[in-house]
Amino acid sequence: MIAVVIPTYNRSNCIETFLEKCVAPYKGQLFYFQIHDSSESNDTKSVVDNFKQHFPNINLSYQRWSSDIIGDDKALQAIISVDADYIWLCGDGHMADFNGMETLLLKNNYVQYAIINVEPEERIGHRGQDCNKQISIFDVYQDSVLFMKKYFSHLSYWGASIVSTRFLKPIFKRKYIEKYREKNSIPWWFPCLLCEATINDKFAIYSTVYTPFVYYNPLKVNHGWTHDERYYIFCFEKMSIAMTLIPSKFQVVRMDMIRYFRCDALVSLSYVLFLRSIGIINKDLLYKYNVYIYEEPKSARLLQCMCLVPIPIAKVLERLKVSLRRLVRGV
Repeated sequence: MIAVVIPTYNRSNCIETFLEKCVAPYKGQLFYFQIHDSSESNDTKSVVDNFKQHFPNINLSYQRWSSDIIGDDKALQAIISVDADYIWLCGDGHMADFNGMETLLLKNNYVQYAIINVEPEERIGHRGQDCNKQISIFDVYQDSVLFMKKYFSHLSYWGASIVSTRFLKPIFKRKYIEKYREKNSIPWWFPCLLCEATINDKFAIYSTVYTPFVYYNPLKVNHGWTHDERYYIFCFEKMSIAMTLIPSKFQVVRMDMIRYFRCDALVSLSYVLFLRSIGIINKDLLYKYNVYIYEEPKSARLLQCMCLVPIPIAKVLERLKVSLRRLVRGV
């Protein structure tokens, strides 16, 4: 079976939508669901309890955590405790057609893969990558360095990977948790642990599939941590440190991993414009974190140039961008 692990915090509306749209229609046997909630109120618990009353036969569990726990630590403890063949760590902004996913995974004998990178179909060709990929076709990789070079960035998203517990659990040892969480508080610990796991299993096979069966919850808003100085700490400082901690065989593609991580979303032109419009992109913070930012010159130049755009102008451009997106989507 595959355990779908969903950490959440103060997003009862996202959980309600996920349960109604994704879990309620599920008729299969492959997936079971775990909600790990550290909310400050009982709203999410009430949503789950109400859902279980209406759908008592669905394999759904709920665990309450202290609201003081760090989200990454909660997720780590949750996946360590999983007793299943595979783990699918999902954020509360992730959605899936689990009936479609079950059919797709069984048809492609998913148990042969250590990691399955699950990509929404609209990401085909994103930032020039995988332009010729076909929908619902599993691409197989035996070279872990090439696989991580291409997909480390997306594997950092909760919801992007279905991982074998046989492959993953050997690295749930004290030294790895200490290395990435306790000593360095790396927010990108999950793909880093996947890199570590490739050392222990030299014969593992990896795959990527683009599918219409996964998509994003429209109720999930922007990451709150990108709205303050944590944006620089997480995206630049902690990412740079993480790249020095992963196994040495990945050092040959270190800059490629950093480059794609930045342009994938968090340091894209679109997102940087948004951050400039709320004042997070500014010369003082660029200077403070310049050692890490200038590791990758192209994105550093983008940030420099964006600082030259007056914030009032950035606000106007951001509103125009949002309006155009809504027009294109017909919203």
